[in-house]
Amino acid sequence: MGINQRLYMIMQAPFLVSRSNISLDPIAGLLKRCLKFKALRGGKQVHAWLVTRGTDSRILSLNSKLVGMYASCGDLKSATLVFKRIRNPNVFALNWMVLASAFEGYYKEAIWFFCSMKDSVFIYNKYTFSVVLKAFVGLLDLNKGKEVHCMVKQLGFESDVCVANALVDMYGKCGCIGYARRVFDRMVKRDIVSWTSMISGYCNVKKIEEALILFERMRLEGLEPNDFTWNVLISGYARRGDSDGAFSLLSKMTREGLVPDLVTWNAMIAGFVQGERAGDAFKLFQDMLVLGVKPNLVTVAGLLPACGMIISIQRDDVTRGDLKKPGSFAMLSAIYATSGEGREVRYNMKKIVEERKAQKEPAFSQVEEKDELVEVEIEKENTEVGIKAVLILVPCVQTRLELQGKLMNKYSDLELGYLPALIPNVW
Repeated sequence: MGINQRLYMIMQAPFLVSRSNISLDPIAGLLKRCLKFKALRGGKQVHAWLVTRGTDSRILSLNSKLVGMYASCGDLKSATLVFKRIRNPNVFALNWMVLASAFEGYYKEAIWFFCSMKDSVFIYNKYTFSVVLKAFVGLLDLNKGKEVHCMVKQLGFESDVCVANALVDMYGKCGCIGYARRVFDRMVKRDIVSWTSMISGYCNVKKIEEALILFERMRLEGLEPNDFTWNVLISGYARRGDSDGAFSLLSKMTREGLVPDLVTWNAMIAGFVQGERAGDAFKLFQDMLVLGVKPNLVTVAGLLPACGMIISIQRDDVTRGDLKKPGSFAMLSAIYATSGEGREVRYNMKKIVEERKAQKEPAFSQVEEKDELVEVEIEKENTEVGIKAVLILVPCVQTRLELQGKLMNKYSDLELGYLPALIPNVW
């Protein structure tokens, strides 16, 4: 039975419709299902039902369940409104707000929610610290991370594996490898995440030998590396510019029965780019396409910096990007305008929108075609809100590169829609 059918049946039940002797247990259970299955529409209906009947949302912690439901569905605005109306939020509501904010990239907001409860530190649990430490990683705020570490130690959570793993990850990604190793060595129990985080920390500071020693030590202690562990080590070799070492590890990974996936390819591509080996990165990208591995936005984000390293612009075959996001059409217009190709703006905008058959409202953007301002009609699609395509296209405009944002649909027929990928010699 679907969420909507269950919702209708429960809300039509006589004991719920009647104001006397109302049982809210089915409603609490329904909110949990909406949270689990990310059923935002059903959750909103439950919320509306509670509001119209003047139900006290403190019963059965319904207010906290509403926060969790909205947060799990990605509706941070509604989750925040409900959270701020709770007089004494519990740890469930707090953790969801911190987690959802950090997951969406709102690291400062995640820290704000965490700090807003500092006068009631007793409500924190191990999951709270695990999540908030990821926010400090996003901001690369080592000092604040150390403050939270002190709090973790005072409250006795440092011995917890999840919290210790988050500390190792935070210190490693902030470049403070000595602190990361200190936390790692003090851990009584370590899991695969512990070892992978520590290995990743060494790779981040280009201490590949130490990472490899730790990798072998992990295996001696009876833990077999998973895909993530291999990807971290492969990326470390690629980042250092050691293509032979990276490919050697890739072969070894295959021999041990693990199939390199898109994450592995992305890790190698990103590693070569960070090691300023743009040619190797694009060659690897071509090999990936030949093997039938479909690129995604992470692939593009990893390749984009490499484009600036390559002077040649003989080929401008950049695969069509994910232009279902608001603002992407305007950004693409700016890219073509940079090279004075206003006609291409109009042609590509019209072609892409026609292929999508999307419902849209016209908007206008001025672009410069040579020495003349041209007003271009840009279509606004009725699709999900997102910014990934804009983030990818922004650097092209900011650096006034010419042909780098042009698109085609050679590799766009993917399951997730129009995902971008770059073809070599774009720059």
